[in-house]
Amino acid sequence: GGGGGGGGGEPQRGAQRLADMPEQELEALGSSDDELADDAALAELRRRRLAELREAAERARRFGSLVPISAADYIREVTEASDSHRVVLLMAHPGNEVCEALAAALSEVSRRNERTKFVRVVASEAVPGYPRRLCPTLIVYWKGDVVKSVSGLEPFGGTSRLTPENVELVLESCGALDGEEGKGGAEARKERALHAAAEAMASQLALEEQREAEEKAEDAD
Repeated sequence: GGGGGGGGGEPQRGAQRLADMPEQELEALGSSDDELADDAALAELRRRRLAELREAAERARRFGSLVPISAADYIREVTEASDSHRVVLLMAHPGNEVCEALAAALSEVSRRNERTKFVRVVASEAVPGYPRRLCPTLIVYWKGDVVKSVSGLEPFGGTSRLTPENVELVLESCGALDGEEGKGGAEARKERALHAAAEAMASQLALEEQREAEEKAEDAD
């Protein structure tokens, strides 16, 4: 009988333990669910933030080269693209020395002005029957409209004065070069200079902070 009583005591104590455990387990499960909910919320925030960053990167996309396009891509790559970026289009005749000289200068300008899109197209393909004597023709687009159109090298000072710097000055004067805030012309030059100065200052501050941290570490040792 005693053994039975002892046996009866064990189940009671076991039942008590079981009665206690589910509550503890539920609490643990509850906190686990909270953590899972927090993790899910964080994951969603991260996903949204990444999407925002990608969108911002797309908006501020940098170009940095003179890209050949086909006549079939003209509307998308030039007219429509100019809704969000200034577009400089070179209409050239293949193998023409003057066209290639301007293309070389534009390639250099494009590397220095990555917020403006630079493209080139075969003139006779883009506009059937386009006169060779008008090549090279440079057309600046902004918001779907032609802002500036120049033919030949005279606007840049002629063959002898054709340099990336002179081409850049002409493009700046007609507002073809995007600044940090999407402004063209002289404002673009000013903003690029300010941006470069800000970057230099930031680099200098980072170096000074690094030196201070290293000195503190040495003092601590």
